[in-house]
Amino acid sequence: MTEQPIAAVATTITAFVGSAPSGPIGRACVVTSMSHFSRLFGGLWPPAHLGYSVRDYYRHGGRVALIVRTDPEVGAVRAQLDGIAVLASRRETGPLDDPPGLLVVPPWGLDAQGAAEPSLEVLREIVTTAERLGAFAVLDAPGAWAAHGSPDGAADVLESLRSAQAAMYFPRLLETDPLTGEPVTVSPSGAVAGIIARTDALYGPWSVPAGTATSALDVKGLTVDLDEARTEGLAQLGINVIRSFPGTGPIVWGARVLGSDPDWSYVPTSRTAMFLRHSIEAGLRWTVVEPNGEPLWERVRLRVEEFLGSLLGAGAFPGTRPEEAYTVRCDRSTMTESDLARGILRMVVGFAPVRPAEFRYLDISLAVGQA
Repeated sequence: MTEQPIAAVATTITAFVGSAPSGPIGRACVVTSMSHFSRLFGGLWPPAHLGYSVRDYYRHGGRVALIVRTDPEVGAVRAQLDGIAVLASRRETGPLDDPPGLLVVPPWGLDAQGAAEPSLEVLREIVTTAERLGAFAVLDAPGAWAAHGSPDGAADVLESLRSAQAAMYFPRLLETDPLTGEPVTVSPSGAVAGIIARTDALYGPWSVPAGTATSALDVKGLTVDLDEARTEGLAQLGINVIRSFPGTGPIVWGARVLGSDPDWSYVPTSRTAMFLRHSIEAGLRWTVVEPNGEPLWERVRLRVEEFLGSLLGAGAFPGTRPEEAYTVRCDRSTMTESDLARGILRMVVGFAPVRPAEFRYLDISLAVGQA
């Protein structure tokens, strides 16, 4: 395996789990457009939410999706858990070198058809699977929270979902159903995933996928119009709101994760960390046949610093000097004698997501010397 510069991996391949009228069941299939989805899975289908969520994903900037169609013969919870398990096993069809960066499991059905809210068991499994895959979970707040304009019971629901690799969005979107011309309520996760994909393509995963640049396209309105007090209350719970402002239409107005660690509070920080980890691990696969010693450690440091330096030039980190933006350690201070004996190379990579020299750290390990 030839040593090469570290390349940036894709960050916005989005995995969807849900029901559809046709297509393969229990397999993760690569889809590159809404027309492609329609050919493979039958397009929009009122008994299910999946097609509407995927449509919003592509309308808002999504590019590549990984679709898992669930078995319509089993119940909603069982079907969703089975679909998530397919993603966890990483069984893909078609060419796809990079893993999914975003995970979306929309509600089972549309509100007009008697939507089945994701159970707490399903929400937990989405977050657990995102952590296992090194992906980011885009969660829909339960639609029932919209009934009174406040998230009743939110604290209890969120307590078991605390993770730096998940974010929740509220409320739902009011759209026009292309099939009937009638109003339809759509969960925001598909649109938000598309907005994240669009932001990544324009600026990179270190940019905030919120604010006036994220105006939702062709959305008639929201199920709840949030004022400042409600917005602040939701922010304290770690929930990102979608709000309408004069002249803008509905926009994503928050970028918090559900985790409780103040060092990992925001979506760009968490997603940048995942991007760096995936890129570095993929870019250093050539080390698997190299002996674990100081010559290798020096080459690894140089490759990682070269990659981070290119990101600094692209505006990924604050500051203008490398020492303000990142740090890399790969030496005897990062490895034990046991690591050396077992062929484990460990490095510590620090990056500054917000302020110069205020680093967040990643511990990265590689199996080397396996010739």
